[in-house]
Amino acid sequence: MGNNACEKSLFKDLSEDDLIQLIGVETEDVIGGAFPRKRVVHPGIKGKMIPMPEYATRWADTMRSLGEPGKRTAYIHIPFCQSRCLYCGFFQNFSESEMESRYVDRLIAELASNARTRYGIAYPLHAVYFGGGTPSVLSARNIQRLLRAVRKYLPLANDCEITFEARIHNFDDEKINACLENGVNRFSFGVQSFDTEVRRSVGRLDDGETVLRRLDELHARDQAAMVVDLIYGLPFQSMDVWRKDLQTLLNAGIDGVDLYKLNVYDNSLLKKAIEEKILPAGSDLPGQGKMFAEGKGFMESNHFRRLSICHWGRNGRERNLYNSLNKGGATVLPFGAGAGGNLDGLVVSLERDMQRYLQRVDNHEKPIQFMMSPHRDFRLHAFVVGQIESGYLNTQQLTRQFGVQTDSVDAAFDIWCQRGLANRIMHGFQLSLAGQFWYVNITQSVLELLATDEGGKTNLDQSLMAY
Repeated sequence: MGNNACEKSLFKDLSEDDLIQLIGVETEDVIGGAFPRKRVVHPGIKGKMIPMPEYATRWADTMRSLGEPGKRTAYIHIPFCQSRCLYCGFFQNFSESEMESRYVDRLIAELASNARTRYGIAYPLHAVYFGGGTPSVLSARNIQRLLRAVRKYLPLANDCEITFEARIHNFDDEKINACLENGVNRFSFGVQSFDTEVRRSVGRLDDGETVLRRLDELHARDQAAMVVDLIYGLPFQSMDVWRKDLQTLLNAGIDGVDLYKLNVYDNSLLKKAIEEKILPAGSDLPGQGKMFAEGKGFMESNHFRRLSICHWGRNGRERNLYNSLNKGGATVLPFGAGAGGNLDGLVVSLERDMQRYLQRVDNHEKPIQFMMSPHRDFRLHAFVVGQIESGYLNTQQLTRQFGVQTDSVDAAFDIWCQRGLANRIMHGFQLSLAGQFWYVNITQSVLELLATDEGGKTNLDQSLMAY
């Protein structure tokens, strides 16, 4: 039976468009064209929305419980930036010193409130992540105040990974000292590219030489892990520029790196600039696929350890704990305007509007903007996401641990194997180079195939509601 006939037999209830979305297409250019597009930013299946009047009660009930045992993390959101990068889809507020201080006051109040709950202190936190926005936009005094509150009010494990996102611009020695003297042991820098033209085209403020010089200065301190993000597919970033970015990275004093594909968000300034012909579009999917392959080959040939499909460690100092724990479904305690959390599958997002956030904290409320109940297969989904994030899926373990049948997943992987996206291994499947490039699509499809209604049939209409 040919591929097309096999697909139609196995997934006969799907429309042609849904089938392509789920399984992709057969093509000679597997890495560039196996799917028509990237389907989601983060794979997942939603639970049910909880009505707003129930938020406070549901939160209070959760925080009175111990919750499930296991490693936990916290996410602390700093929703301020000095400037707005064109590619960013998450901008909230420009920085302003008086507002920042008022905001840190409320963050500290949130942290203190957590310390008075059973759930909040039941188990040690193994990772705390300061994200944004741009955490390094805060003053040294506010960085110090916030970090001291974290150490006072959160139950940190002895080897807790404390990550502080930063950009090179205006991250001066006083701020760095405030971080290092108060527990930060990992910095994450959104470098994106070392090429000055590429950087300036998307709104980065410093030239490549300045970035390298500051990285070298920080590396010389030898006090914390240093991780950088690089994006491939940016405007003006040819393959030659991408190769130079990788080589420059090798010569920089870093402990880990994320290699990310450019996402052009609908609400980003970059999309508008491309539509108005102010900037070129950057690499298409086939070009990004080649850049992905180039990056993977470069990392392997220079003996970086692969910690996930996108993340690499240069030495034992880089653990990438926050990301790896969260991908595996660990609890994430959320703090700050726009923060997202996960409490044993209960999904929580906090107020993004600054004034509402401040007022609700002053009213002694957890400032919840929306809340979703845990999907009944939350643990199963976390298992799948965590394994495919590492490049494989052990279907035998999936059945043994969760008692699910994987006939449709096996059938999909058989097709992906024929198309060059995966290979069969002893207990399941391993993603090929092309499959790794498309791992987000493959993960989402596997989750949808496992999402079943009470009658045991694949309920694609429900499962397509992915975030």
